[in-house]
Amino acid sequence: NFVSEYVEKMLGYSTEEWLATPNFWLSIVHPDDAERAAQEAAAIYASRKRGTSSFRWVAKDGREVWVEAQSVVVCNESETPVGLRGVTMDITERKRAEDAQRFLAEASGLLAGSLDYETTLASVAKLAVPNLADWCVVHIIGDNGRLRQLAIVHSDPAKEEAARKLQQRYPIDPESALGVPNVLRTGRAEFYPLVKQEGVVGV
Repeated sequence: NFVSEYVEKMLGYSTEEWLATPNFWLSIVHPDDAERAAQEAAAIYASRKRGTSSFRWVAKDGREVWVEAQSVVVCNESETPVGLRGVTMDITERKRAEDAQRFLAEASGLLAGSLDYETTLASVAKLAVPNLADWCVVHIIGDNGRLRQLAIVHSDPAKEEAARKLQQRYPIDPESALGVPNVLRTGRAEFYPLVKQEGVVGV
């Protein structure tokens, strides 16, 4: 058996860990993908040919890494399958780009499909979770010129009500120079790749 040393850089597991456990690759597949990945590997093996499968691995530090496994069945002299040989590539960035394009296409369809903007924006919020975020809040400027929360969606339904109460307890300052008020005032998006803990109010 051979495992490239690159797996340690990609996932954090040493080659020794891989070789010490039979089917180690399957033990670190994301729980939501494990059954499918095992079935696809079995189908490739039974075909005695080759095949491709995509799934998520869970890295040692907890990260989800999308991979594409291209496998070739190894047969003995009597053409009986005895193993698989293959190459597995990190396709995380490609997957993110594909998911983003899919989201934009679906969101565009929703926005173009109805004149009821409140219902449409609420649907877009539901589309964004969990595809792009764990939770999404939509604010608009109401007819009275005041900031109004239109929708709030959380990836965990049990936390959605808590998130709604949090928004009510800590309303947004319409005069704030940052965040939603500033975006609505200037029309310029804001992106915070790092949110410091002291700036977050816990649920």
